[in-house]
Amino acid sequence: GPAGARRSSGVGRGCPSRRPRPSMHGCVASIAMMPASSSPPAFTFLCLNIQDLAVKFRAYGDLLDDLCMWDGCKRIRYEFLAFIETKQDEDDPPVALNGYTCWSSPRALLYSGSENKQVKSGGVAWYTSMRVTHLLTRRETPLSNVVILRADQQLFGLDRPVFLLACYVPPFMRPDDDGQGGEWWSAFTLLCEQLAEDGYVLLCGDFNAKTATDPDTLPPSDYADIGIDSTILHPLLLNPPTRVSDCSHPRNSIGVWLLALCKASCLLLFNGRQIGSCLATSTAQPTCTQGRKHSVIDYVAASQQIFLRASHFSVDDHAFHTPHRCLSWAIMPVVVPPSLTSLRSRVQGASSRQGRVRYVWSAQAVGAIRASLATALLIFIYGLHIVMHVSEGMLFERHPARKRCLTH
Repeated sequence: GPAGARRSSGVGRGCPSRRPRPSMHGCVASIAMMPASSSPPAFTFLCLNIQDLAVKFRAYGDLLDDLCMWDGCKRIRYEFLAFIETKQDEDDPPVALNGYTCWSSPRALLYSGSENKQVKSGGVAWYTSMRVTHLLTRRETPLSNVVILRADQQLFGLDRPVFLLACYVPPFMRPDDDGQGGEWWSAFTLLCEQLAEDGYVLLCGDFNAKTATDPDTLPPSDYADIGIDSTILHPLLLNPPTRVSDCSHPRNSIGVWLLALCKASCLLLFNGRQIGSCLATSTAQPTCTQGRKHSVIDYVAASQQIFLRASHFSVDDHAFHTPHRCLSWAIMPVVVPPSLTSLRSRVQGASSRQGRVRYVWSAQAVGAIRASLATALLIFIYGLHIVMHVSEGMLFERHPARKRCLTH
C-alpha cells in the first residue's frame, strides 16, 4: 500500500559530497520549465534508474528537491516519479519525499546464471503527487520488480482506466533462459496483454533491452494471428512513425522480447520517435552512458491513445552519480465539458444494460415532459390567482377609501 510520510526540509542539507548539476549536453529539459498552472494542466512524468534511492536521498537531498519541485514555493514539477533500482529491502522504511505518496516493490531474490546463485535485484517504486493520488489504486502482481498503478479514467479523461507500470529487468533475466528469466518474461507478457484488454497501458523502466531500430508493430495482416482485429486499430499502429537510434548496438534477446511484447499489447515505444514537437533525433539519445559505452536500455511505451496525448519527451543528464539519464514526458488529459459528463454516463449505462446505445430522449419521453410542464404551469397560474385575490381582499379591509375610489 502507499506510504506518504513527509520529511523536513533540512534532511540532506549541507552534505559535502553534493555537487552542482552538470550541463544538459544539448538536451532541453522542456518539462522542467513548464509552469504548474498551465491550462489545461498536463500530467508530467519522470523515470530514472536511481541506483539506491536511500543513499542518493542522504547525499543529494537538495538535488532531489530541485528535481521534484519547480520553484521556491516547493510546487510539484512532476506528478509521477518512477524510480528504478531503489535497492529497498522489504524491511526498510520507504524513502519519503515531501509532497509525494510512495508505492514500492522491494528487492527480490532472483537466480543469476552467470553467478550460479540467488542475487538481490533492484526494486522499483512509484511516487505520486497529492494532486493525483486519490484517483490511483495499486494492482497487485506476484511478479518481482514491477509496480502497477490503476489510474481512474476520470484522471486522464479517457473512456477506460490507465495502468501505469514501473519495471526493472536485471541483465541476467534473459527471456531465452529456460529457467527463471524465461518464466518471468512469459508471465510479464501475459500481464501486459491482460492490462491492455482492461484499459490503456503506460510502461516505463530499465529493461536492459537493446532494440536498435527494429519495428515494434506488426504488419496489418499479422495482427489476426495474435487475435487482434486490425480494423479497430488506429492508423498509427498500422503505419507507425519511423524509429531512429543514436546507438549502433544490435538488438539483444531482451530487446527481441520487448518488441514482441509491444506488438502483442499494441504498445508504441517513445524512444527514437517524434513525440509532439520533440524530434526523433532528440528522443533517440542514449539513456545509459557508462564510460565510453552508450546505449538505449531505458524505455517508455504506451497504448496508442496515450501515445497520441504525449509530448515533451526528453532524455536529460542529472547529478546523482548513476550512469542512467532521466526520461521525462507529459501526458495531456482529454478535457470533457461538465455538461456532457452526465449525458455520457447515461448513454454508457443504457449501453451496458441493453447491449447497445439507445437514445436518451425518446419521443414518448419528450411528450411526457411537455405534459408535466403544462400541468405545472396551470397549477402555478391558479395559485397565483388565489394569492392575488386574497391579497386584494386584505388590502381593501385595511384601506376602505381605496375600495370606494376603485368602485367609482
